[in-house]
Amino acid sequence: MSTLMYEEQLAESYFVLRMTATVIMVLFGTMGLILNGSVFYGLMSQKKSIGGFYSLCASKTISNTMICLTFVLWASPCTLLNHYFLPHQINILFGQYGGWMPYIMGPFTQICMAFNRFCALFLPHYYGRSFPIPLSVVGVLFFWTIAIIITSFGVPEGCGFIFVIKRLAWEPEESECAVNFAVGFFYLIVATSVAANVFNTTIAIKLIMTATTSNVSRDISEVRRRKRTKMYIQSVSQDCLHVMDTINCSIISHFSEAVWYRFVFSSLLFLGIHVFDGLVMILFNKHLRPVCFHDAKSRASYTQKTSVIGTA
Repeated sequence: MSTLMYEEQLAESYFVLRMTATVIMVLFGTMGLILNGSVFYGLMSQKKSIGGFYSLCASKTISNTMICLTFVLWASPCTLLNHYFLPHQINILFGQYGGWMPYIMGPFTQICMAFNRFCALFLPHYYGRSFPIPLSVVGVLFFWTIAIIITSFGVPEGCGFIFVIKRLAWEPEESECAVNFAVGFFYLIVATSVAANVFNTTIAIKLIMTATTSNVSRDISEVRRRKRTKMYIQSVSQDCLHVMDTINCSIISHFSEAVWYRFVFSSLLFLGIHVFDGLVMILFNKHLRPVCFHDAKSRASYTQKTSVIGTA
């Protein structure tokens, strides 16, 4: 086979891969936007103010949506056109503020969720107190501020996190600054995941203990236990998604340099984690489904029945 024919076959294979990748990213990104948008709309449409745990869920949908939008508005068009249709600095901004920033907010929010459940179980009297500004909102705003500040250090050219078309993957720029930033980011994510799991382990032990030693009436205790257990399982499930992605990014994605492999284990799983994160919130919160998909009469009726979540 001549060199020319071989190069033509490679070009054709890459073209097919690009088209396939574009379709997949658009479909997954759109799915993520629908799922996370549904959760956010469902939470915001409640008649009563949502509680601390659900405020954190709302924050999670925002960060998930930002990543899905980044794939739909930037990675997909660039892959389809096979070139960057905007200046390089825009690629950096998408990578930093549409990639790194909402990505780190995932583990940050998981810490808040775990701490929220921890306080509900171990500090019930303090947890039930009313504050001018809910502590969960203060925590979310604090971590969003931290995420913005950290991400800003990667904005200067040469330090960013960008979408590389020829590899169909999100990667640090080829510079010491970008690599060091990515390494530091990785350890920050690991630290937040460990902290969240410490809280979750403590909560699991507490739930097991209170299941047999509760002094509250049996019916009330059972309802409360189920509610807390559901929130705990949701929190752990979402935390596991980020742990899996951390393992994938740091180990599995480096097993091969093939373009299709890099796309699947870098871009697709990066996007997929945030799509499934929205799906987890939908699955664990039935009251969010009819709010988004039923007719107005059914939505109003169901919202009234489930407005009790404001006390969560």
